[in-house]
Amino acid sequence: MFYIMKGKLLILAALVVPIVMLSGCVAESEIDSFEDCIAAGYPALESYPRQCNTPDGKHFVEVLDEPIGGERDENGCLGPAGYSWNESVGSCIREWELDDDQKMAASLAVDFIEPLKGSTITNVSSLECDGCFEVQMILNLNAGDRRMEVMIENWEVTQSSVFCTEEEKQAEICTMEYMPVCGFMSDRTSETYGNACMACSNKIEYWQEGEC
Repeated sequence: MFYIMKGKLLILAALVVPIVMLSGCVAESEIDSFEDCIAAGYPALESYPRQCNTPDGKHFVEVLDEPIGGERDENGCLGPAGYSWNESVGSCIREWELDDDQKMAASLAVDFIEPLKGSTITNVSSLECDGCFEVQMILNLNAGDRRMEVMIENWEVTQSSVFCTEEEKQAEICTMEYMPVCGFMSDRTSETYGNACMACSNKIEYWQEGEC
């Protein structure tokens, strides 16, 4: 009986060990895109475009081939997707998503960025401190949409992050002008670059003005 049980235990161990090893591989697999993040079981934030965050601080945004909802109107707003122009904010917003304080925060972000051809507010997160917000927005540019994040503390803009476009990441030639920026990779490590073009061409995710 002892040998039979031992044999059963050995068989059971042989079945369990590969399963444990396999699950370990899945948990430690590299997440490099929005799709990987969703596939790993992390939730999508219902913004436009959708976003996904991992516990180790990685941040991914869904890449859209075509604008959701169809063509933009004269203000650059995606009407069929629920966006309309708000004069007080100075941007395209979804009216039902933002309360009065969030609209005020969005207005501060728009004034700080001063977009030439309109913008779209995709998300405004209210933070724990009073007058603190994280505003996520898209600049509606002819050369392609540019994502930005603006941090607001005590009703004042304290920081803005500019995300590189795929075209900028593929740039092979940059000017040599020195306008230093702090470039951040997807794992939040940072390095100082001579200018934004140099930073993006090194495949960073986003940059902030000034040295790191």
